[in-house]
Order: sequence, then C-alpha cells, then structure tokens
Amino acid sequence: MIVVTSQAIKVFHEWNLDQVDAGYLIFQIINEEIVLTKMGPKGAPWEALAHEFQTDESAYATYHFHHHNKNGEERCKTILVRWAPMTATVQQRMQYSMHSKTIRAALTGVGFVIQACDAGDLERDVILEKLLRNVSD
Repeated sequence: MIVVTSQAIKVFHEWNLDQVDAGYLIFQIINEEIVLTKMGPKGAPWEALAHEFQTDESAYATYHFHHHNKNGEERCKTILVRWAPMTATVQQRMQYSMHSKTIRAALTGVGFVIQACDAGDLERDVILEKLLRNVSD
C-alpha cells in the first residue's frame, strides 16, 4: 500500500501556512511511498511549475494559484496537479491515477485538483478556466 511520507505531509502543511520558503512542492512515488522530491523557489510563477513537467516522469505538485474570481476579487487556491504525460509508461500513469486520492486526503487544504497529460493542460488560462468553472468563491 502506497502512503504519503510524514515528512512530505509536514512540509506541505508548513508550506500551506507560509512557513516554508518555497513557491511550489513536487512529489513522486518512490519505493512504495509518495515523497517530496523538490521545492520550487519562493514567488515562482505558475509557468515555472509548468516548466518542471517537461519530462516523461509522472509527478504530483502543489501550488498556491493566485487569480481573480468572476467578481474580480483576488483569490488564492491551493491546487494539486497530477502530471501523467502520455509519454510515461502505462503502469506509471495508472499508479499515479490510483494514488491521487491518497495524496489528496493526506494534504489537507488542497482546494482544487488538476489532471494534466500535456503542456496544453498546464497553460495558465486553461487552469483558470477550470478553476472558475468548478469553484465558487
């Protein structure tokens, strides 16, 4: 059974409270555990995180997505990205899909989940459209 490591959960919660100097967090499944593998620079734009996913390896990531809601009010939503590119192995894509609920449950405070399989799925406008369509705030 794959679990999220306690260290990954601890860093996420500290990051979510702005106690960790990072702009985003990247997690991967390694040796039957979901582990924190990278912390992006503080203040990194969305495009910096999207650039991280130019590989054939699947991963999860969290990001504080700043945007304006339909009323023009500034908002910030913590999102979880499941990156499973079409170039990854079928086994890896299935593994990351199967354990999306595990990481979502462990990372309390995630407000929205994005599933992405190519660069187009990670464009800021695409994310914003999905967010505004599915989140009422």
